Amino acid sequence: MADFSSLGGGDTVSPPYAVSPIAAAALPAGTPVILNGSGQAAAAQANTQAGATSIGVLRSASQAGSPADVQWGSSLTLDDSQWASVVAGAPSGGLTPGATYYVSEATPGVLTSTKPGVGDQWVKVVGVAESANSLFLIPGAPVIVGDI
Repeated sequence: MADFSSLGGGDTVSPPYAVSPIAAAALPAGTPVILNGSGQAAAAQANTQAGATSIGVLRSASQAGSPADVQWGSSLTLDDSQWASVVAGAPSGGLTPGATYYVSEATPGVLTSTKPGVGDQWVKVVGVAESANSLFLIPGAPVIVGDI
């Protein structure tokens, strides 16, 4: 489990479960992020365990060197254009209600509804679409495909 104690905001965390690490790069809203080796928010990619260990999803666009608004639980609502910039194959820019979204193995900072299907790939469920614009975020550790 990630240690969020150094991410600011006081001693307690309450819904919608947000933290504000410094952004390593400019990233769009909806980007799944990790804490990199410097403790900064960076685009998640499920090609390694570290890359798949996302801490949450950006609630708004980030700028390099500025606090990133990262949500790690509860529902996240963005508009069609925001989801379109971070979801592989998003239908008309929105989410597919009921679909499960994962950190992409192929592309950093992208969500996909296609679950990896071969061994030795890291899988990190990010959330389930409640509607075309709302993703219910599910915190948790990534697993190897062969382990699930």
